[in-house]
Amino acid sequence: MNTANNQLHQETERRLRQELLCFLEREQEPTVSELCEAAQINRSTFYRHYRDIPDLMEKTEKEIQKGLFRTVGSQGDFLTRLESSSDALEPLISYIGQNRYFYRAYLRKNGDAALEDGYQLFWEKKIQPLFLAHRVESEARMRYYFAYAKSGFVTILRMWLEGGCRESPRELAGIIHKMLPAK
Repeated sequence: MNTANNQLHQETERRLRQELLCFLEREQEPTVSELCEAAQINRSTFYRHYRDIPDLMEKTEKEIQKGLFRTVGSQGDFLTRLESSSDALEPLISYIGQNRYFYRAYLRKNGDAALEDGYQLFWEKKIQPLFLAHRVESEARMRYYFAYAKSGFVTILRMWLEGGCRESPRELAGIIHKMLPAK
């Protein structure tokens, strides 16, 4: 029986995701046939797991994003730490660098929209209280500041990824941290 918890099922999905990332590394969008050939599986096996390539990409995205949220979540109060030190950004940037081929393709495709998942909860629980603590009380002003910072962050990440991640995560975290507004 081929269930989601079955080792063979999981191994097949891991291989398909890995091969997808290999294609992304070469800046190619594979067909189902090419992906199946690279993963050494039948097309019918692919279709037992995914509807199509976009479905595989979406599920790969969710897996990688879970890892990103675990990385940020394991650091305690990320925003409080970010205000005082670039050290909060380093693990985040390091994770993105480790998954560079995925994130390079993801940011090319999604741009600023890449940060929209979970946005409302993040806005209510973290960003709004941070602005209020700094006496920025206009919600419109808060949203403009946040949109500006978010776009800049995504653009810097995209440049770093496109440039081959030449700066270390520590260096890039320092650059980004220096651009954040002072209290």
